[in-house]
Amino acid sequence: MSSSAAKQWVVRDDELDEATAQQQHVDAEVLHRLKHSADGHHILIPQPDDNPRNPLNWSEGKKWATLIAISFAATSPDYGSATGATTLIPQGIDWGLSPNYVNHSQAGNVFMLGAGGIFAVALSNVYGRLPVAFWMLGLSVIFAVLCAAAPDFKTFFAARILQGFFSAPCQATGLIIVRDIFFFHSQVRKVNIWSGFFILSPYVGPIISAAILSSNSENIKLWHWSFGSYSMLCALAFLGVVLFVDETWYNREIPERNQPLTGGRLARMTGIGRPKGSSTRYTLYEAWYRMFAALIKPPVLAVCISFGLNFAWVVGINTTLPIFLVPLYGFGDKQIALFYFTPVVATILGEAAAHVINPRIQEWTLKRNHGVWKPENRLIVNLMAYPFCLLGLVLIGFAFEHHYHYMLISLAWGIYVFSIMLSTAGYYQYLLDIYPTESGELAAWINFARVIGGFTVSYTIVDFVNSQGAIKAFGIFAGLSTIASLFVPALMYWGPSLREAYPSVGLSIPSKTASFVSSSASGEKDTSSMEKTEMHQIA
Repeated sequence: MSSSAAKQWVVRDDELDEATAQQQHVDAEVLHRLKHSADGHHILIPQPDDNPRNPLNWSEGKKWATLIAISFAATSPDYGSATGATTLIPQGIDWGLSPNYVNHSQAGNVFMLGAGGIFAVALSNVYGRLPVAFWMLGLSVIFAVLCAAAPDFKTFFAARILQGFFSAPCQATGLIIVRDIFFFHSQVRKVNIWSGFFILSPYVGPIISAAILSSNSENIKLWHWSFGSYSMLCALAFLGVVLFVDETWYNREIPERNQPLTGGRLARMTGIGRPKGSSTRYTLYEAWYRMFAALIKPPVLAVCISFGLNFAWVVGINTTLPIFLVPLYGFGDKQIALFYFTPVVATILGEAAAHVINPRIQEWTLKRNHGVWKPENRLIVNLMAYPFCLLGLVLIGFAFEHHYHYMLISLAWGIYVFSIMLSTAGYYQYLLDIYPTESGELAAWINFARVIGGFTVSYTIVDFVNSQGAIKAFGIFAGLSTIASLFVPALMYWGPSLREAYPSVGLSIPSKTASFVSSSASGEKDTSSMEKTEMHQIA
């Protein structure tokens, strides 16, 4: 197929008139021979083979069950991290420590969410998505229980660190799984659903925890039950993966007849007893090479810096808010629990807005460009979100310093969270469009940037705001977010040339290239050719 024809794979073919087809040199007969979605409106990207083990060929029910299970499991890291925000004061009283000192366990937990995500992606490329999720989530349940039962701060600190590390797999590998099982035309909404779950989770955790603490404010030991409830959530996430998630790894560079055996359900889930010949995945060296090869690409670095600087204040504010609200407004546990409904509502509104806006942008820009998709168009929604981000941060600073009514803080916080939810899918989907074969590595680094920013802010925000004043501190935060926002128009302008200069590393495994070539030479259909071209031939 010619490159000009390849450029049209993302087209809505019911919008492609004869004149446009001639202008773009599209072979209409070739286009109509390609497989289409059930409604006939979208050409399927990538083009699936006929292997029932190919996750793209799974039933819609199985795909949705997988998406919901991994999305729910992706809530556990941030849910657990934020649960500790409401327990800082009772834990400090229980152990005779200051809340700011107890907060060190929280910051450490946040850092390990990023580290765990990077390891999860690298290991999933070696052992498979499902075994890594199974073992890591299983261990996260154990350490969550240890957090709940910890008799002293040292035990709690160690358990929090380890629990954060092992809870991260579905938050980091979710983007890979979305790409593994869904076609291009439906990916943006699925990414929005997956990211919506884990962006919502850090606000639900404090609501549940504060409600538990408020049931008996005299009993400082109730913080154990806050983490007990979190242990139950981790167990449910683990159970969801065990019951509903199957292995989604499927190397489309291998011809259908050479696809490895996958073994039974238990072997696929645990990675133990896999059939011989199933090791078509990467070696550890290759997996880590892919991780760092993805990071050094300028578009990836730009997105990580931009997203990390904008999301940092989400984590920092969320994990320390009770420290500010209690002395300023005399809030108790019940008031804090109710206050956390603000970002929940804002996240839902942002999710709903993004669910409508992102597909509309995709369809509008496709029509404007005569069916040629430009990934930089994903970032239009980010330009729409940034004014809300800056407005929210500045208002929070003024409200804290001048002791304005707490409803203004609630409004400002909601505006800021809305902007983050609106822009998140744009970042993820942009990188997924330009580097489709490195989706896991990209998700891991975006997640790492997010939590590193949050880790830094969580450690410093209380002392920084107290020393500088809220207006100056949050003004600096807004200034850093403004700098971060400049990466978006830069990518929209220079993105195409950067994509050409720094292409995807692809899926090929160097040590196995010869076998791929010989298989293709034998006349077997190579189902990967379309996918390898799909995003590198776009304008």
